[in-house]
Amino acid sequence: MVSEKDKRKLTLVQTLQSPELLLKVQHDTFINTHINKICYNLLTKMIQLRGFPETLFCRRGVFTLEPHPS
Repeated sequence: MVSEKDKRKLTLVQTLQSPELLLKVQHDTFINTHINKICYNLLTKMIQLRGFPETLFCRRGVFTLEPHPS
């Protein structure tokens, strides 16, 4: 006999593994990546125009200004 708690766990796992959810996560990731690329390109242009000595990096959606790699 399966307990109520185990049934809930099973339902959660099935939900997390559903193709619809996977597709949504991939879609959101794609949109975020696309937005990050647009932001990265715009910010890089602004940095070049202002003559900043640093380089812009984007790691996991976080933008940082760092010294040029030597």
